[in-house]
Amino acid sequence: MCLSTVYTVHDGIQEKVAEYVTNVAPGDDEITLTTIMGAKETIRGRITSIDLVNNTILVEGV
Repeated sequence: MCLSTVYTVHDGIQEKVAEYVTNVAPGDDEITLTTIMGAKETIRGRITSIDLVNNTILVEGV
């Protein structure tokens, strides 16, 4: 199983949003994240990078 950590990026600064993310569902200017425990969080932004080796997802805020 591949779990990721999601960070938002604003002005070059990364802020951790969620850990152990199992599902990422992009929508119109928002992304719904689901963790391994089933918790869901919706954030505004767009995915700018997905690194499968380091298990990180970067989201630029809108």
